[in-house]
Amino acid sequence: MAGDINLLPQRRENFLRSEKTLAGVRLAAALSLVLIICLAIILFVLRRSISSTTTKAQEATLHATLALGKDKAVRQLLLVDRLTHIQSILTNRSSIEAKMDTIQKQLNPSVKILTFSLDQKSFDMSISSASLDDIQSAIDNMTELLRAKKTFKKLTIDNVIADEKTGKFILVIKADML
Repeated sequence: MAGDINLLPQRRENFLRSEKTLAGVRLAAALSLVLIICLAIILFVLRRSISSTTTKAQEATLHATLALGKDKAVRQLLLVDRLTHIQSILTNRSSIEAKMDTIQKQLNPSVKILTFSLDQKSFDMSISSASLDDIQSAIDNMTELLRAKKTFKKLTIDNVIADEKTGKFILVIKADML
């Protein structure tokens, strides 16, 4: 009866069997973990290398697109700038032409214009005539424009010259425009 009751050797055998099984499971888990880490690293490196080549290709395409777009944008901005300047020149030109006509109407037909300079801010003119009355008439008419505040805000007679050889009088006028 004593031999039938001894349970100790059987427990030890089951215990050793369960320790081997546990050790095998731990080893399998460790190997699986190492394998998963290695696969993750390999996939990361492969994905990164593939991604970098496609990224570089996309970057080159994007740079080319941006360069083309930049050139078009620069051309469009230049065109808009030129059109704006042309419009301002046309607007200013019509006002300058009107001022030129107003000034020329103040002169008698016998008066010859030697120099004429006109912009938005100033006006310079030299006129010549054989008659002192025509010169006086030009001065009177310019003074009327100054008084009427139509064209000039300041008018200066810069010089009056009498040329004895040719018998002509020269008048130099400078003015600040309105």
